[in-house]
Amino acid sequence: MPVRWLPLLALLMPAATHAAPRPFAVVAHLATNDPDTTKKWLTRQLAEANRHFAGAGIAFEVVETRALPRSFTVVDNIRERIKLRRHFRPRVINIFVVDRVLDPHPSESTRRAARRVGREPSGELAGAHILSGARRVPRTFILASRSASSAVTLTHELGHFFWLPHHRDPGNIMSYGARRQTFDARQIEALEAMARIYRRRRVVRSVGRAGSRGTGSARRGE
Repeated sequence: MPVRWLPLLALLMPAATHAAPRPFAVVAHLATNDPDTTKKWLTRQLAEANRHFAGAGIAFEVVETRALPRSFTVVDNIRERIKLRRHFRPRVINIFVVDRVLDPHPSESTRRAARRVGREPSGELAGAHILSGARRVPRTFILASRSASSAVTLTHELGHFFWLPHHRDPGNIMSYGARRQTFDARQIEALEAMARIYRRRRVVRSVGRAGSRGTGSARRGE
């Protein structure tokens, strides 16, 4: 199914009536000169994401932490972002956290989103939502800079993972505004519907109820 049809299909699916679902599994890939600070940043960011996604019945839990090669500590161009695909893990939400993400040639989409809130691209990215390549499931992964100061950096990128587009309201999490605070009601409905698709199609696996909680153990990247 073409990616562009997924948001429309999500809105057409019937609402779920079952109990609160299990969290979606996250694999965290880290490339950093300060592992302790980076892990704390990730913990805070996911806690904030869980708070904002709770209204849609969505939660996230890290089931594995993997160490990336040090060459990814600073991701300085699109080519380096694409190289992260070789570390991609199937049927989980892949979140790559590095020290900095440079953006020397901002995309038109980045420029438009920044202009809506009266800003210009800075040459660095707080995060990015990247296609994972042919035949990989899920279809995308997340890259985030632990230098990002916003508390909702991962919340914003996870919104893209569930196919929410950018938003014009500077107070909306999916905007580029400095005071992003909330999803609106339509976004919550879209998140709920897309989560049902991911679960029914097993695009992203859920964390088991007992005995399968992530340990946070680190593994060296291949």
